[in-house]
Amino acid sequence: PDTHTWQNNYAAFDTAGQATETLTVTHYPGGTNAYVYLPPGPGARPLTLAGRDALIPFAGSHFWLADFGLEFLFWPEQRVVGDAEMRKGRLCKVLESVNPDPKPGQYASVRSWIDIEKRGLLRAEAFDENHKLLKEFNIGGFKKIDGRWQLKSMEIRDELTDERSRLEFDLEIE
Repeated sequence: PDTHTWQNNYAAFDTAGQATETLTVTHYPGGTNAYVYLPPGPGARPLTLAGRDALIPFAGSHFWLADFGLEFLFWPEQRVVGDAEMRKGRLCKVLESVNPDPKPGQYASVRSWIDIEKRGLLRAEAFDENHKLLKEFNIGGFKKIDGRWQLKSMEIRDELTDERSRLEFDLEIE
C-alpha cells in the first residue's frame, strides 16, 4: 500500500493457537476498502472482496467482513441527527448513514455515536429497510500503546437472534 492507505489485520485462532481465518482490510482515500479474506478449511484460497461481496460473517460471528471496514461511513448520504448525547461518559454526535441501495437483509441505515473529542466510534445501530433494528455494535475498552489509543474489544448483538459476538484484540503496533 502507498502512504495514503492503511491496513488492519484480523485473525481468528483455534484452541491450539493456529489461525483459522484471516482478514486484511486495506483502507484507501475516498472510502474504498479492499478485503482479503482467507476462509477456514484445508486448501482454502484468499478471496479479494469489496462492497456488498464483503457482507459475509467472520469466524462464525455476527460481524460481517464489511463491518471491519466501517463501510456505512462512506455511503453518500450522511447527516448529524439531534443534539449531542453522552455514551460511555463521552459527549458524542449522532451520525445517520443511509444506504443508497439496500437489499433485503442488509443495512439500510446506521446510526453511529461518534466521540466529539477523540472522533472515534463508540456505538452503532444498524437498521433494515423497514427501520427495524438488525444489529447493535458497542465498543469495549481502550488501551494506550505507543502513545495511541487502540481498541481492546468490540461486541455486536444480533437483534433477530438475540445472540452476541465479542472480539478481543491482541494489539500490536508496527
